[in-house]
Amino acid sequence: MDGFATFQVPERANGTAADEALGRAMTAAWWREGIFQVAADAGQRERTRAATAASRRFFARPPDHKAAYVNDTAYSGYTASGEEVTAGERDASEIFTITPDPESGAGLPCHGPVPWPDPGLAPR
Repeated sequence: MDGFATFQVPERANGTAADEALGRAMTAAWWREGIFQVAADAGQRERTRAATAASRRFFARPPDHKAAYVNDTAYSGYTASGEEVTAGERDASEIFTITPDPESGAGLPCHGPVPWPDPGLAPR
């Protein structure tokens, strides 16, 4: 192996044959190597940097502030350390779960508005 498989992803996936082929290739690389990388252009790198900075700002806030970012009608929002249980053990990590906003047309039950804590995290 000379390096990780590298994939260029489209700005948006629309379920085309090419999108499905890309998904199958990414899955195959994951199963084969356990890792892959995604190439990013300058705009994508800037959006990633901005989202990472917004995430750091949010998780640095006091617990009572973060706990306000929940939505009783959705699976989206903040989960404090120790609230999630995986394989019978409490997770040590804090989590901010994002599910599709109703505005996306998803129409899925229990997928109400995401309580975005920072405009840098919300989709543009």
